[in-house]
Amino acid sequence: MSKKTTVSAGKKHSYLFPLIIVGIMFFAIVFALGINSYLVPLQNKALHISAATALAGSFLVVFTPAAISICFIFLMALGCSLMWPALWQLAMADLGKFTKAGSSLLVTAIAGGAVVPTLYGFLKDAVGAQNGYRTAVPCFLFIFYNAISGHKIRTSN
Repeated sequence: MSKKTTVSAGKKHSYLFPLIIVGIMFFAIVFALGINSYLVPLQNKALHISAATALAGSFLVVFTPAAISICFIFLMALGCSLMWPALWQLAMADLGKFTKAGSSLLVTAIAGGAVVPTLYGFLKDAVGAQNGYRTAVPCFLFIFYNAISGHKIRTSN
């Protein structure tokens, strides 16, 4: 009796996970070394760039042919990895005595992000994995809006 071997879909794109991990590690190291302060001195600029990167990645995942669209998940992951430090700093700016409450609300909002993956799962089952990424577009659009004009940085005189 001979054994049949099949190649799973995961083997076809096995190079993507290491690529995503290397890209995230590279940019995390760059930001940790403080190069961020030389490249983009304002956190809203950093958020603007990372939100635009993630938004471009989500559009490319949805609207390019399936064979290459999976490569653009890297852009989404890259944008997400860089936006959290900028989001946190902008959200906590000048809260004063409300810093603890603001921090708690931000952590709650992050934990509440379990809703979007569930929505993606329902959409993936209904219309396919590639079109399921349409759930990311409004999320990244809101973060992009927040980077441009949705936040209010207060300065004390």
